[in-house]
This record gives sequence, structure tokens and C-alpha cells, in this order.
Amino acid sequence: MLAFVAAAMAAVSQVSMKAGARRTGVELRRTLPNRLYVLGYALMVLATVVMTYAIKYIPVSALAFILPTTQVFVLVLSRRFLAERLGFLQMLGISTIVVGIIVSNL
Repeated sequence: MLAFVAAAMAAVSQVSMKAGARRTGVELRRTLPNRLYVLGYALMVLATVVMTYAIKYIPVSALAFILPTTQVFVLVLSRRFLAERLGFLQMLGISTIVVGIIVSNL
């Protein structure tokens, strides 16, 4: 469960940073005062700490199935909050990740 929380936090941080970049661009002097960018980086650091903590208690074999879910979360959140369209390749990617997780757990 802790690893899923870390994966979700990493996804939220990536979407937050992308939203921040849309607002101000990617120049360093513009991104520092951008709250979405700062929130994204803070969440990424927190997600890394949580994932490091989870690694102590979860077998690496289980983490190999949980970590790819971050990309699924990013696609879903980007669709919902950034109004991005999911194209064929994104849908294929989500499907591949989900099928891979299911097959690996058999």
C-alpha cells in the first residue's frame, strides 16, 4: 500500500510540474516562484522518501509490479486535470503496463 501511495505522489508531482511549466515555461528564474512547480518538486522528494521507506518492508519483486503504475497515474491525472488527450500510443502503453502487471502476478 505504501508503494502505491508513493507512486501516486510521484504522479501528482509530475502533473503539478507540467502544469507549472505550462504557466511559466521552464526557465529557472521563472519556475522558482511558481507554486505548482515547487509543490511538484516537494512531492517528488516526499515520494522518494516514502518509496525508500517502502523498500525496507516490501519485497523488490512486489515493487517491480507497483512502480510502473506511476505512469498510468500520470496519464489519468493529465487527462483529468490538464485536459490532455490520450492517443493510441498512450492507451497502448497503459494497456501494456496493466497486462504486464497482471501476467507478472500469475
